[in-house]
Amino acid sequence: MTRLSQLGIEPAAIAQAVVGVAYQRLLPTADGNLTALLDLVSGPISKWQQTAEMTPQWEENLKHARYSNQISAAVYERFKAG
Repeated sequence: MTRLSQLGIEPAAIAQAVVGVAYQRLLPTADGNLTALLDLVSGPISKWQQTAEMTPQWEENLKHARYSNQISAAVYERFKAG
């Protein structure tokens, strides 16, 4: 949102047009490849615009990848905050 404001887009236009944000990280897997992990938020911008935290779903998905041995404990620790 900050970048859109810096480009001169009015806050009202941003609020009307943006319905969600996706955050993606590429994680190294246990077999030496990379996999993508996504975090999604949606709904009114005022509900999520000022937060810098990951959603509970991010940690749940990351834990699943760890406990199914898709990623190492070190990768889990490195990426648990995003």
